[in-house]
Amino acid sequence: MTEDLADDGGGEAAGGATGGAQGGPVPEGDEGKEPTLTDLANIFRAHMAQQEAQEARIESRAAQQEQRYRALQHQFTLLRMEVQAWTSPVPPTTD
Repeated sequence: MTEDLADDGGGEAAGGATGGAQGGPVPEGDEGKEPTLTDLANIFRAHMAQQEAQEARIESRAAQQEQRYRALQHQFTLLRMEVQAWTSPVPPTTD
């Protein structure tokens, strides 16, 4: 598996500034302005949406891994049965 599990697909690099409440550039003259309650609420909603999307991806990967594990477990059981059949002594035939 070559996927980078640390990449949550959120887009911004860790520690990077996102600019405005919607992730866009900060308008001219707003650099020193405190965010409003609406801005903070929008930031929080965006964060929660990213967290939910990340959780959904993690759950999907876990389900795929579980399915692969079950298939591998089944294949191993079949192999063990085949090896046992090949290595078990053949009962003598009575004619």
